[in-house]
Amino acid sequence: MTRARWTLWSLAALAGCVGSGTPPTVWPPADFSLVLEEVREDGASMHVLRQLRVDDLGFVVYGTSARPLVDATSGVSLPVFDRLAVYRLEPTSIRSLARSLERLEIAEWVPPARAGQGPVGQSIAWTAFGRSNVLVSTGRPRGRFAEVLSQVAAYLPPGETLAAPLSRPVVPVLGGVPEPREDAEGALAALRALLVERPEDPVLLLNAFALACRLGYRSVAEPLLERWGVAAAGASSAFGDDPGAPRGREVTTLRRLLPRQPEAASPAVGSDARRKTS
Repeated sequence: MTRARWTLWSLAALAGCVGSGTPPTVWPPADFSLVLEEVREDGASMHVLRQLRVDDLGFVVYGTSARPLVDATSGVSLPVFDRLAVYRLEPTSIRSLARSLERLEIAEWVPPARAGQGPVGQSIAWTAFGRSNVLVSTGRPRGRFAEVLSQVAAYLPPGETLAAPLSRPVVPVLGGVPEPREDAEGALAALRALLVERPEDPVLLLNAFALACRLGYRSVAEPLLERWGVAAAGASSAFGDDPGAPRGREVTTLRRLLPRQPEAASPAVGSDARRKTS
């Protein structure tokens, strides 16, 4: 298995930039979601460097991964989002984002899978009104794909930019958004707190698993992996180059990423988890 890629769809309900309670409309649609990722190819692996996740309620999780977990046998790379910013968009902001993407008629076009050669690639997965679209490009973004990137990049936290050079200007539209905090312990605590509310969310489980492995908490990571295997049983394969791979094979691969020895004590879920990651 080569060039296997993990895509983490992060949902979080942490406070920050809470909206003013404007009455709901058709915008954004109830099934709206957006995931922007930047990735880098490294031999047999594809590393996720940056991810922005937005849902229909305006909750945003932005994370960067500098040191992924990599399985030497398969080349599977699992990003470790230990630098996070979590916030919520005002209703007018999330509506504006959804409308701007709809006006670009993303469902009507597909950019070339490889728009050019370069060390960093980008992908945008967007769902609205029952339609799902995945746009992928490498090298310097061009044309309408560059326009989509510039629209989405306007919703990044302050001071954050995409690694890819954009041909169109990015005009930030947010205020009062927290800067990303590098705090693996706090990120893990926040995810475990969220899992109390969403115990079967496969994305939260996999995110928490990666952080627990990075921190050396085998007694935390192992149950998370088992829960993920059950929660993700009905989903498509996480291995991008092998969609027919059985879930048991994926769990076996991830098990190789577990710390060798359990730690003496497991970290507690602190009441300040939200403060540390927002």
